[in-house]
Order: sequence, then structure tokens, then C-alpha cells
Amino acid sequence: MLNHITQMKKLLIFFSLALSLLLFAGYSYISSAPYPSQSAEIAIAKSLAIGYTPIEEGNTGYALHDGVRIWYEYIAPRTDSVKATVLLIMGHSTTGINWSDYFYGHFLDSGYSVIIYDNRGVGRSDWIEDWTQETAYTLEDMAGDGIAILDHLNIERAHIVGISMGGMIAQRIAISYPDRLWSLGSIMSSGYMMDPDLPKVDDKFESNLTKLGIRYFMHPGEANAMRFAMVVADELKGDGDYTPDYDRIANRTLYELRERKRFNAQVGEQHTMAIVKSGSRYDELAKINVPTVVIHGLSDPLVNPAHARKYAPMIKNAKLVWIEGMGHDIPQIYAEQLSKTLIENMDISIGNINLR
Repeated sequence: MLNHITQMKKLLIFFSLALSLLLFAGYSYISSAPYPSQSAEIAIAKSLAIGYTPIEEGNTGYALHDGVRIWYEYIAPRTDSVKATVLLIMGHSTTGINWSDYFYGHFLDSGYSVIIYDNRGVGRSDWIEDWTQETAYTLEDMAGDGIAILDHLNIERAHIVGISMGGMIAQRIAISYPDRLWSLGSIMSSGYMMDPDLPKVDDKFESNLTKLGIRYFMHPGEANAMRFAMVVADELKGDGDYTPDYDRIANRTLYELRERKRFNAQVGEQHTMAIVKSGSRYDELAKINVPTVVIHGLSDPLVNPAHARKYAPMIKNAKLVWIEGMGHDIPQIYAEQLSKTLIENMDISIGNINLR
């Protein structure tokens, strides 16, 4: 009996040590990801102390596409007349309120109305609860969501501008609905994200994103949600002389948490599957026959600039614009350059025609 008890003690010590080592390894793994800067922590504390500033200020509503409600906001121009409308399409897992007014404000000043919206699966738009990989929606379905908004608002044509996955959706609109757009702007995007001949997403970036998700969503709360958003912004920035706008990120995150539908934990897989399932657009890009500008940051850490270099020439007469120092983001330092490039492309397409 004594020998049996001794053996049990040894087993308990072994399992205790093994568990300790496992916990230490897990802690070391998670701790190896970047942490928020002091400036970010100050912005978090300030936001929690004073609360959020409202973001949605235009006319909001819902459009319906195949039973899915899509939330949108229509923002009127700051001029007496309307040249046309710009439909802005946000990227992977990200809501429409991530478009900053310092970017789209230039469109409003130039006589263009702006529509921002939440892609299906995020924000105020419907979340797809019965989603499976077999029934997964595609970029084609998401392109239809954008068209449904135009139909709902009786807008015959619009200028379509998309960022990242939004750029892929914008390309899809241009291919499948050629009569519904005046021009195309594709920012930090790709014609085929899984192209085996192009660089993949950096392993370190993917690893850090996983670690950050584990670290901050194991202990959910407003402060940790802000920390996650801020470190991701740090990871996405380019090598230019700028830092993410932590105050804006803190305000936007708090507004999502307190006034909108918070964050959908399942949408990352859904949006990734939409990209994968949709495959390549290389053979179809030649069908695009509207003024097109392809814009890409030269230090994009997520979508390698090689993507723009490859797909831009596949679009007839597309203009390829590189932005030195910009990453996978639109910081204020580059916003005016981006906006003016897009406005030049828009003005070419319709001149002074006054349409809404």
C-alpha cells in the first residue's frame, strides 16, 4: 500500500510539472506578441473616462439582398449640387464606420455623395448564423449586397471604391454589373489572393494576430478590445513616418461595443472562405471597361505589392499608383493623396454630369 501511495505522489508531481510547463509555454507564446504602446494605453484610458463620440451622422437604413439586411449610411456632399455617388466598400471583418471622414471628406467637398455600409456578417448588417463551409457566401454574393443598396436608393450608377477584400468585391461589381458603375478604385487589394506565384501573408503577421486574439479575447472587455484593435493597427502600418490614430481607434471600438452589435467572432472564417471560394478574377478583369485606378502601399505587410503589380495590367487602361511608406491602412498623412487620385479618376469618367 505504501509503495502504491508513493507511485501516486510521483504521478501527481509529474502531471503538476507537466501542467506548469504547458502553462508557461502558453504564456510565453502569447507574451511574444507585441503590446500596445504607452500612447495607445493613454488613448484607451481617456476614451473609457469620457465615453465615445457618435460616428453615424448621415441618413441610415437597410437594403435587402436574398433575405440578408445590409446596413448603410448615405452622406450628402458639402456642395449645392451632387456630381455622383461614391460607394465605399470596407475589407475583411471590418465595419463601414472604419472609413474615416478625413478620407471621404474630400469626396464630399468635391461634390460627391458617399455611401458607407457594413458587409454581411459585421456591424449592423445581418450576421449569417446558419453559415457552413458548404453553404458559404462568396464575393459575388457580397457584390450583390452593394448593388442592393444602390437599387434601394434608386441610384443607377456609382463610383465604386473598395479596400482590401472590399477591393475584391469592387472588382466583382465591375465584372458582374458593368452598367452600375462610373469608375473603379481598388486599394491595397488583389485579383487572386491565393495566387501560388505571389508572396503569401507573412507568417509572423499571422502568428501575431493569433496570439493577440488569444491574449485579449480570453479576457473580454472594452479595454482589451481596444488593445487588440490598436496592436493590429500597429501591425498593419507601413514604414512611413506616422503612427495609427489611437484616439480614433479607441472611439470607434467603444462605439461598436456600446452602440452597435459588438464584434462577430465567426466572421473572420466566413470572409476568408468568401475569398477562397471565389477564386481568381484574372480571366475576367479584362472585361472591366470603366476608368480604373489601382492604389497600393509599397510597405503593405498584409497584401504584398506584387499583387497590384500583377493584376493592374489585366484591367484595360488601369492606372497603377504606388504610395511610398503606406501599409495596409489609410492614415491621415496619405488620405488626401488617395482621395485626390480617386477623384481625378471619377472626374474623368463623367465630367460634370450631375447624377445621384
